[in-house]
Amino acid sequence: MLFLAAGPNYILAAFLQSTGKTTLAMIINLLKGFLLIIPGLLVLPDHFGLSGVWLSRSLAEILTFAVVGVYTLYYKKQYFHANTIVKHV
Repeated sequence: MLFLAAGPNYILAAFLQSTGKTTLAMIINLLKGFLLIIPGLLVLPDHFGLSGVWLSRSLAEILTFAVVGVYTLYYKKQYFHANTIVKHV
C-alpha cells in the first residue's frame, strides 16, 4: 500500500528535478525522507509500540503525497499545460 503514496512522490520529484526545479524536488525528498519521519518517530511508537516505528515511514509518504498534491493543484498552471500533454489538431 505504501507504493500508492510513494510512487507519485518519486515520479513528481524526478519530474521536477529533470525540469530544473531542483529546490522543490529536494524539498519533496527531504519531507518524505527526514522531516516528516521525525515527528512520526516521536509520536507513533507511544501509541502503536514497535509498529509505530514502521508506520512513521508510511505516514511520512502519505503526508508528503498530500502536501505535494495540494501544491501541484494550486500551481498547476505553472507546471502543466494542455498542449504539452495532448497536441490539438
